[in-house]
Amino acid sequence: MNIDPNPLADLLNRARQALADPAGMLPVANPATPEAGCVVFFATGEGGSRARVASGRGADVEAAWQAAAEAIAVQAARGENPPQRLRAEVVDKVTPMRWRELKAKLAQTKRNYFNEGIAFDARFEIALLAQEMHGGAVLYNAFLCKSFVAENVPSGISEADHVMGMESTLKGLANLLE
Repeated sequence: MNIDPNPLADLLNRARQALADPAGMLPVANPATPEAGCVVFFATGEGGSRARVASGRGADVEAAWQAAAEAIAVQAARGENPPQRLRAEVVDKVTPMRWRELKAKLAQTKRNYFNEGIAFDARFEIALLAQEMHGGAVLYNAFLCKSFVAENVPSGISEADHVMGMESTLKGLANLLE
């Protein structure tokens, strides 16, 4: 059995192939926001561990992909074990809303049926993917868990502050265990 000397590179390549057209080109996406440009998220995991998530931003999907690849490589180097799974998401739909509007939307939605990510800033630097919210049980009784908000949301967020609902319909999955 051959062991890949760089499983992350293999995972990134497989995820890219899952998203790319036959010529190898990544899909075109509009900028998520003027401040962020295009946004790509990678989530990696191994065994039963919780996923590590990194993001990249750029003028186009290719630039965002490269930035996210660099960021996830840094995270993977810190891990005890090499990643076995990778999920790539390209943000392709954004719904700006106010904090109070998001809370109202969450109050009307059962937590397992809320399948959007949330960005708490226009650059998507403080963001949660839908999978992160489900896996970490961040949504509880249709509200964001107070401890998550306390640790991650900018202090002083008011009801009038903007947040972004984000949907990533462009997804690529790769698994070394297949």
